[in-house]
Amino acid sequence: MSPLGKGDIFCLTLDIIVLIMRTCSGSVMHRPMRLIKRCNVLKDAECFPKEIQKEVKAWCDVVKTVKWNHLDDVRRNYKRSVDLVDEFTVFNIKDYRLIVSINYRTKIIYYRFLLTHKEYDTGKWKYAD
Repeated sequence: MSPLGKGDIFCLTLDIIVLIMRTCSGSVMHRPMRLIKRCNVLKDAECFPKEIQKEVKAWCDVVKTVKWNHLDDVRRNYKRSVDLVDEFTVFNIKDYRLIVSINYRTKIIYYRFLLTHKEYDTGKWKYAD
């Protein structure tokens, strides 16, 4: 096997750069968030007053367009109070708590619960599957 010449190294380096550029252009960092089981969020909201249903739908519409990379982005882009509780992100929507798990690397939001403030305060939701 012959050693690589300068031209071969240049071509190999160029191939690697092109590969990196292709990978980065489709990077998840630039993708909007995906909400897993939006239908479950909306279905659970049906148990609550119309005003809350409207707020929850608005939240669903917002999260499908944002590009969050960390909790600071959530707090900067979302106007309502947002808390990190254990591994969950908790959105305060009036007297209700919308609880999700966010994987910033994959841009996926996993819906967990929509609870009243009283249900949230029990803390049982932290241990439910």
